[in-house]
Amino acid sequence: MDAFALLARYYDAEHANLTEDISLYTNFAERTGGPLLELGSGTGRLTAALARAGYSITGIDHSPEMLAIAGQTMPQEPQYRSFTPKQLILQARHFTFY
Repeated sequence: MDAFALLARYYDAEHANLTEDISLYTNFAERTGGPLLELGSGTGRLTAALARAGYSITGIDHSPEMLAIAGQTMPQEPQYRSFTPKQLILQARHFTFY
């Protein structure tokens, strides 16, 4: 079993008070305008914060357990997806990178 599958339910409890980095990523988002892509989005802590700030963002993670939690936290927007590396490369043209 994947380690993230075991840790998914505890991840948000561990990182609930981590907010210092959100302004950094919001500043990056302001420069690019979007749409945005977060690789390794986990339970969606940062992805959801950027979506609440008005950015179109997709969170990608390899852990279905983490993505399930992310989808429960903010089910409408943003989008959360599980991609293989090949699928990600094929979809990359739809996103802004900075």
